[in-house]
Amino acid sequence: MPVTRAVIPAAGLSTRLYPMTKSQPKEMLPLGRKPAIHVVVEELIEAGIADICIITGRQQRAIEDHFDLGDDPNSNAANGDLFPPALREGRVHIYYVRQPEPKGLGNALLQAEGFVGGEPFVVALGDAVITGAGGEGGLVSRMEDVIDNTGCDAVLGVRHVPKSQISQYGIVKPFGSVEGKPHFMVEDVIEKPPPEEAPSDIAIAGRYIMRPIVFDYLKHVAPGPGGELQLTEALRRLVHDREAIWAAKMKPGERRFDVGNFLQYSRAFIQFSIDDPEVGLSVREYIEGLMHN
Repeated sequence: MPVTRAVIPAAGLSTRLYPMTKSQPKEMLPLGRKPAIHVVVEELIEAGIADICIITGRQQRAIEDHFDLGDDPNSNAANGDLFPPALREGRVHIYYVRQPEPKGLGNALLQAEGFVGGEPFVVALGDAVITGAGGEGGLVSRMEDVIDNTGCDAVLGVRHVPKSQISQYGIVKPFGSVEGKPHFMVEDVIEKPPPEEAPSDIAIAGRYIMRPIVFDYLKHVAPGPGGELQLTEALRRLVHDREAIWAAKMKPGERRFDVGNFLQYSRAFIQFSIDDPEVGLSVREYIEGLMHN
């Protein structure tokens, strides 16, 4: 059965990007010409998702305003229509659920339980943008193949990260060697371990496909620091109980960009600007000129 529903958590406080996020969520910060969450939605639509639920919180009305199709006088601007045809034509629908308090990713997902129903669903973090990963054969589609072929409870999109970045991500411990394997079974999941204690350099890339059983585990996880409910802890208990989580690797040519702090955001904005077909060459020349001054 194809996976047709996706959840985008976008209710965090974005404190690491303040004051850029004083009046807008980080998911609405532009990457080139489009907000980050817009790029995530495009990726999901290309992967065949038909229903998208965005989890929002306080002061995040900008997200709903952005995806309001309405009468946009700029929709036929020189660079083309803003939204993919499937969204403009009503073949893809966007819904919103509010997270009353920012209590972590796990709590945000619990708000979408009714939306998901009894079907497997995608989770795509709204501040994690992956390029080169859309369409047939893209990361989400490959993850869907894994959950179909293995019958597992969850599939994690993963990538190798430098040792210096390990403590920033959820890290997976694979069963055995993963060399040359596009997907593999997961033995453990650890949230932001110190590099010297990490079981691997394989990090969760902000893409998941999960069956609704994950909600049962989220409801029994104790809140962590700051009262936040961590998805990683629920996944860890799930894999220990059922040994039914797999991971699918990002391919060469697929790149992940974070919009988590100012340095990460700056790198992402510069890359998207360089890749712009209209002004990218001029941006690159400007940057090269700065480097030689």
